Amino acid sequence: MGCRAVSDVRAMAALEEGDHAAAIAILDRSIKRDPTDGESYRLRGVAHMAAGNQEAAIADFTDCLRYQADEHDAYWMRGCAHLMAERYELASDDFSQCLRLQPDDPSALSSRAAAYLVTSQPERAIPDLDKAIELTPEDHRAYLYRQRGMTFAKLGRFDLTERDMAEYLRLAGDSAS
Repeated sequence: MGCRAVSDVRAMAALEEGDHAAAIAILDRSIKRDPTDGESYRLRGVAHMAAGNQEAAIADFTDCLRYQADEHDAYWMRGCAHLMAERYELASDDFSQCLRLQPDDPSALSSRAAAYLVTSQPERAIPDLDKAIELTPEDHRAYLYRQRGMTFAKLGRFDLTERDMAEYLRLAGDSAS
C-alpha cells in the first residue's frame, strides 16, 4: 500500500472516530508531500465540514476540483458547504455540476431543489423533486414527498400539497411524528 493510501486510511479512521483534528493533520502532511493530490484535498474538505468549518471545506473542495475537474463528490460536498454557509446560488451551481456529471443523482437533485426553495424559486424545484422521487426507492422517498409538498404549498397548490403530505405520512409511518 502506497504512502497516500495509508494516509487516506488513517484519515478515514480518524474521521470515523470523530477526531477531525487528527484527520486534518494527517491530510495536511499528505498534501505537503503531494500538493496536486486532489483526493487528499477532498478528504480534508470532508474533515473540515465535519468539524463545522465550511470556509476551509469549500477551499479544499475547490482545490480538489483544480486537480480532479470531474470529481462529482467534491462538487456535491462543496454545494452542501455552500448551503450551510447560506450561499445558495453557489450551492445550486455546484449541484448543477454534479448533475452534469451524473444526471440521475437523486441527492444532487433534492439538494439543488432545496437551494431553489431558499432563493424563492419553488417552480424550479419541482422538476428536480419529481425526478428525485422517480429515481429513489420507495422506502427512501418520504422526505422527498415532504419536500415537494412544502414546495407546492409555496406555489399555492394546496391540492398537490395535500397529496404529497399524505404520501409522506404513509411512507414515514411512526417516524413522521
